Amino acid sequence: MTVEKKPSMANRGTSKLSVLALVLAIIALVLAIVLPMQIQAGPQGPQGPQGPQGVQGPKGDPGGLVWGAPIEYGPYTLDIGTAGDYFHIEPVNPGDRVQFTFTVSGSDVLYWVEDPWYNHILTGRLGNAVSEGTGSFIAASYGPYLLHFSSTGLVTPSVLIIHYYVHPVEP
Repeated sequence: MTVEKKPSMANRGTSKLSVLALVLAIIALVLAIVLPMQIQAGPQGPQGPQGPQGVQGPKGDPGGLVWGAPIEYGPYTLDIGTAGDYFHIEPVNPGDRVQFTFTVSGSDVLYWVEDPWYNHILTGRLGNAVSEGTGSFIAASYGPYLLHFSSTGLVTPSVLIIHYYVHPVEP
């Protein structure tokens, strides 16, 4: 009769330590190769309005900017059904203040605003669905801003009436 030898506990621990040492050596080698490399940044969007921004005024308006008479746009109708869609706010200039209002017929909606570089700059009512809404922002760069809407209805479609005003910045 032959007796099969089982590895002792000491041998099991030694093999686990060997595997751990090998993994750590591989990690160290990878880090030694990767860390010296410089990571290249992608293209940056344009800078915002130049010059001093002043201090914060009431309701977050930056001091030092003066706006002209508002230009009214709308009413526009946007049928988003039970899905979602976006509305283009025509190209505005850096420093222009944009205000918008909308009412919803049908299911409530979620809404948010993106700048011309698709950065999320405003979320309506803390992400809660609404049947009407308002918002405003100061354009940081030239271009069209997108007002996004997403319907919360699975069956009932949503139709919106949108108005917006552009207060051009005075030179």
